[in-house]
Amino acid sequence: MERNRDGYVSPLSTRYASREMQYLFSDNNKFRTWRRLWIALARAEHNLGLPVTQEQVEDFIVEAVSQAGSNPCPPVVVGVGLGGTSEKAAILAKRALLRPAGEWNADPFYREMEQRLLERINRLGIGPQGMGGTTTALTVAIEPFGTHIAGLPCVVNLGCHVTRHACGTL
Repeated sequence: MERNRDGYVSPLSTRYASREMQYLFSDNNKFRTWRRLWIALARAEHNLGLPVTQEQVEDFIVEAVSQAGSNPCPPVVVGVGLGGTSEKAAILAKRALLRPAGEWNADPFYREMEQRLLERINRLGIGPQGMGGTTTALTVAIEPFGTHIAGLPCVVNLGCHVTRHACGTL
């Protein structure tokens, strides 16, 4: 059953709120408002000369792993969702964790980015269990999605080393 996204639904809202008030708190109005805010922010950043570069996105991902340190139980699997909305990017980051280790993105642009990031992350020296070493991450997987230039959500999801999986036939 399709959910009505043009009105806020609760037992109290249908009884006490006007249609206009229900729309103000609806999912559609909320997401449209967020989109307008993202566009306004991106325009302001652009006018200030603050475009987001590929290098800044890569720095953000490496910094996220660095800040996590030994908390996610390294060596980690790094899943990155890039694009869409912030919600879509979170789903993509989770999906990226499911890609088999060593399987790179089919797009050469993202494949090279994954390989660069894996090298940079392993140079952090966090190592297994945070004890130091050259293997902080086992793999980096990026799942991109189309997005408006005004917003470039990037979600980094770190999976413990047990996020590995195998396939087999019995």
